[in-house]
Amino acid sequence: MAVDPARYPERPPPTVDPTTLTIEMVDRELKNLRATLDAEISHVKELFSEKIVSTEHARTVALEAVTKANDKLETRFSKQIEDMGDLFTSKIEGINKRLDESLYSDKQREGRSQGIGMTLGGIVQLITTIVGVATIVIALFVSFHK
Repeated sequence: MAVDPARYPERPPPTVDPTTLTIEMVDRELKNLRATLDAEISHVKELFSEKIVSTEHARTVALEAVTKANDKLETRFSKQIEDMGDLFTSKIEGINKRLDESLYSDKQREGRSQGIGMTLGGIVQLITTIVGVATIVIALFVSFHK
């Protein structure tokens, strides 16, 4: 659309095609927009990179904490098993001692040199020993299945 010089005498008619100016302006704005978008994309990439590093660090710290807790738990569990083994051994030794004493006293009471006669006291001691061993076995079973 050309400008009528009679209508606008103070303005000279344009010497450049406005379509070309418009295209140049759009091109310039597209370049500015691309530069802005590239800067924003670069910034977002940097933020994601920092987040990934932070996440990997957090994962490493959490893994170390879990490993440390697991080691403590294994140590504690091993100590409990060792303590139960010691208790079991001492109980068995006590039971053996009581059985030996019972058998010895039965031999003396009955005056026999061969064979052992089961007296009422011997039977009660044997039942008590069996109950004690069963109690220890049950306690071990319960403690291992917690």
